[in-house]
Amino acid sequence: MKIIALYLPQFHEIEENNHAWGKGFTEWDNVRKAEPLFDGHCQPREPLNDNYYNLLDISTLKWQAGLAKKYGVYGFCFYHYWFRDGKHVLEKPSELLLEHTEIGLPYCFSWANEPWTKTWHGAAGEKEVLLEQRYGTELQWREHFEYLLPFFQDARYIKVGNKPVFLVYQIHSIGCFDRMMDCWEEMAVEHGFAGMHIVDMLTVNGKVYKGKRVSANVECEPSKILGRLKRAHEGLAVYDYDEACKKMLAVPHQKNSYRSVFVGYDDSPRRGENGTIFRGQTPEKFGKYLQKAISMSEAEGNDILFINAWNEWGEGNYLEPDKKNGYGYLEAVKAAQGREYPEIEVEMGGEEVPAASEDKFRIYYELCNRWIKIQNDGYHIESFFKEKGYKKIAVYGMGELGNRLVEALDGTGIEIAYGIDRNLWEAYAEIDLKGLDEEECFNGVDCIVVTPVHVYGKVEEMLKGKTECDIVSLEEIIYEI
Repeated sequence: MKIIALYLPQFHEIEENNHAWGKGFTEWDNVRKAEPLFDGHCQPREPLNDNYYNLLDISTLKWQAGLAKKYGVYGFCFYHYWFRDGKHVLEKPSELLLEHTEIGLPYCFSWANEPWTKTWHGAAGEKEVLLEQRYGTELQWREHFEYLLPFFQDARYIKVGNKPVFLVYQIHSIGCFDRMMDCWEEMAVEHGFAGMHIVDMLTVNGKVYKGKRVSANVECEPSKILGRLKRAHEGLAVYDYDEACKKMLAVPHQKNSYRSVFVGYDDSPRRGENGTIFRGQTPEKFGKYLQKAISMSEAEGNDILFINAWNEWGEGNYLEPDKKNGYGYLEAVKAAQGREYPEIEVEMGGEEVPAASEDKFRIYYELCNRWIKIQNDGYHIESFFKEKGYKKIAVYGMGELGNRLVEALDGTGIEIAYGIDRNLWEAYAEIDLKGLDEEECFNGVDCIVVTPVHVYGKVEEMLKGKTECDIVSLEEIIYEI
């Protein structure tokens, strides 16, 4: 199992932080000034041997890489900060690593594609934007890729099937994501890669990005699970670590849906009484949950697992040694990989499912929005059928979406042989229509497209008993373009 720890490169001085919070500011300033907010609240956190390191000192990176190797952390995932017009910050630690090839540490990037604001480190809730996040056009996309290329070409950079692994924090906020990723995919292939392995980070907003440009996803915990937890304190946002980890493990995963485990969480050093705090975590508990996540990941066909985090000291979320637990969390990583903990049972429950009506309208809203978006970006729905070799199709469900599909394919060379609808008296289309009792006619086409996507599974099962041709969902088509 390749255990990759998220890595914060914010432990060195930069001009932007000097301007916003005062000369010499680093993450350590927040860590040092933290105070306990209730009995038993473990603050401030103190690094072992008062090691308030500077990431511009190469000895620090060497020390961290040595610890990772010793305790079984495969590599680091550096947060990558790239903003409008190519402005980037906190890039020096990863550039130092690239320069020092003697450090045998696998690594990748997670693009933290949010605006740089003052709320990121306290500032009494003031949301002043310090660096805007804009994505530009192809010129800017190419500039960004060209900056990343030397890292991708580094033998230590983590790849899947010769595809550089690149996490994106908020894919849904990138309006030009499809075109940007098509550009990057083309550039990656031009430079000898098999493409890009883009990983969607599932946060508290939670939507999974559907489409061929995303290879995998990973939950960004504990933010994604937070809305399903009960508060354990009357006044503060305090939550139970065990409850969170058990509910995280209970969510089913598939191939290329990577699990994650978090060490702990307490961002009160940044946000004071407005912070989010987890209590009850120990190295042993973390190790047990990590061990279970490893075994479940293996059963699900995945060999990558993320830990949040290596060094998020300002969020109380770190593997590095401190004065309270010493090397306990690192030792737990090694023990979990050696299956040294008793096995724990997990009651699989999955995500909370929205009410059927809400879910239906959400699905159709996102589908229609996506359809309009790809058209505006210059992509055409007939490309799906041409790539699959489908020349003659039928359409199941001749309501509004069915008719929009017929109109979209008019004059494209894709023949629509007929439509199918269970309520012929309500259906309208300028094509031949058939009822469900005319199943002897359902063959003779390359595929049947199902437009009522919210009940696709049931329709697919029903049609399988009536035809041998391929059956595809309109949702699948729209998100594959």
